[in-house]
Amino acid sequence: DRKRIFNEKNCLGTLAQFFPVLFPEVVLEDRTDFILVTTAQPREAVVWEDELMGGKIDLQIASYCGELLATIHNQTADDREVKALFKDTKAFEQLRIEPFYARIAQVFPDLKKPIEAQVRQLLKNRHTLVLGDLRPRNVWVNSGQIFLVDFVAAHYGNPAFDLAFYAS
Repeated sequence: DRKRIFNEKNCLGTLAQFFPVLFPEVVLEDRTDFILVTTAQPREAVVWEDELMGGKIDLQIASYCGELLATIHNQTADDREVKALFKDTKAFEQLRIEPFYARIAQVFPDLKKPIEAQVRQLLKNRHTLVLGDLRPRNVWVNSGQIFLVDFVAAHYGNPAFDLAFYAS
């Protein structure tokens, strides 16, 4: 659904309230043609995933990302405005539930019931802003400073998803 870029815009605006320097800023939004333009990370920044694949392990970055996620979850927990802004889970379902959970249930029919139960819990227990895509390929690093990108799967939901997705 092309409308998910507006979800990303809303997420960037929400996150900027807490961390103005860690996330891209929205430069242009065209709701007619579904265009979202944001600022870029510094030119010298590198994708954290590339560093990890190259054998460069920096536990401070991993820890900082986890602390950042905890702060986002805590700051947006049970927030009515954030909940209203991110009530739609369509992008999350299209980008996370269908390709991961539904596909596994299809390939392993004996796991279908527990997987469907997990999906129900993820969609029912909605407590905080969930980024839905925090992983090393969406973390850019520049001299110890991190910049996060890609928030199209953000929704108001169960923080357990973010923790599991980040850890895996």
